[in-house]
Amino acid sequence: MGVEPVSAAVADLDAPAVVAGKVARIQAQIDRWALVAILLGLAFTMVNVQTFAAAGAAMWTLPWLAAWLLDPMVSILLLVVVRAEQVTARWQVRMAWQVTATKWVAFAATYVMNTWSSIDEGVWSDIVLHSVPPVFVLIGAEVLPKLREGLTEAVLKARAYATTASADGAEQPLDLPPLTPPPDGPPTTSEQQGVGAGSGGVTERPPLPPAGSVAGRHDLVGASDRAEARKARPRSN
Repeated sequence: MGVEPVSAAVADLDAPAVVAGKVARIQAQIDRWALVAILLGLAFTMVNVQTFAAAGAAMWTLPWLAAWLLDPMVSILLLVVVRAEQVTARWQVRMAWQVTATKWVAFAATYVMNTWSSIDEGVWSDIVLHSVPPVFVLIGAEVLPKLREGLTEAVLKARAYATTASADGAEQPLDLPPLTPPPDGPPTTSEQQGVGAGSGGVTERPPLPPAGSVAGRHDLVGASDRAEARKARPRSN
């Protein structure tokens, strides 16, 4: 007998795992590059924020040194929110409104302190220059969770597609005739396990194992049962 071809649906059962592996690598790359961009943007704003906080204090004095702490304080809080949203977005968990409010307040504080001197002087080129980094930091913080949600949705859709395709292309059980006891000889295992059907003594066949399993293809009890199954099954070309 020829070997039965494996259906495309069964061959694609590993598709969700393959997609999940690819998505995991893409998510890691997105996380690294997005955090690098956010850190560079926050580092760019640090000097102007320090100048705003020092308010003309002499270099290396205590007020001048303390002014360097203001920007990291705001930036670290923003990074904490971004990092938490990376995890929650992966599992499609919606955060409370306080999380978004914290992110926007941190961005607004950084933006105002970074552009204050330029706005006071009225130099539009400086305003635009010092506005770009905070704005892109906010864009990255807002877009990154959405990207993670989209990638997670891609894994779920691949899994659902593979499950549907597997169900549509599953093998059907063989339509075998009911089994009858042999005319002579001791009772077979199938007769001992069967239940008499009416006065004719016809024994009902036990239910077939799941389609596609090893038991479903080979576990036909008794020599006479296997012979009847081979006669009933159509021959493969």
